Amino acid sequence: MTAKRPATPVAQINVRIDRDLKEEGDAALVDAGLSPSQVVRDLWGKLAQGGEAAEAVVALLGPDEMGDDEQAAIDARLEVVERTSRRREALAQLLGLSGSDVPLYPGGYDWHERAWSERSRKQDRRSV
Repeated sequence: MTAKRPATPVAQINVRIDRDLKEEGDAALVDAGLSPSQVVRDLWGKLAQGGEAAEAVVALLGPDEMGDDEQAAIDARLEVVERTSRRREALAQLLGLSGSDVPLYPGGYDWHERAWSERSRKQDRRSV
């Protein structure tokens, strides 16, 4: 008799945790009528769904507060965004555009074409 293969490929997860924590967790799962495998499969299923389900799991299980390194990384990214915004506004003024006319990324339209168009229009007004 040959062993029956599962319908879908399976993977195994091995985790090392404190022995006391495992025993207390196992006891809580027995009380709830669940096995560790069921809980891990359900947890991974929620994460795989993405969206609100995954966000809820991460919010529930994630760290309560950010560490100093995480906050410093976020602050550095925010500084780059702020610096980019200031450059964007300066470029808009230089080209005689309103800030809303300047895209957030250079691929928004052809900058050279727009600049020449604006310059030509201003020259046309002067020559009238």
